[in-house]
Amino acid sequence: MLFVIIIAILELLTIIILAYIIRAGSNERFKLTRENSKLYTDMGYRISAHIENTLKQAHAIRHKLINELYTKSLRKNAIVQETSNAFYEQLSNKLK
Repeated sequence: MLFVIIIAILELLTIIILAYIIRAGSNERFKLTRENSKLYTDMGYRISAHIENTLKQAHAIRHKLINELYTKSLRKNAIVQETSNAFYEQLSNKLK
């Protein structure tokens, strides 16, 4: 009879220890999931900021090219402006 009680107590202690291990593992998994979602959000903000800076630079280059090439052009035609605008539109469409 004593042997059965000892085995039952050992089984109960084993169940308690396993439940604690499972709970600690699930808490760690929850923390990692939350950190991953925060990391993805932060990466999204960084990427969108980088795209915004690149678009600002492209916009500045667009106007700079028009001014430089237009003043250097002998005929001062609209082809320079059209080319620059087409380049800017394609670049901005690919970045969005």
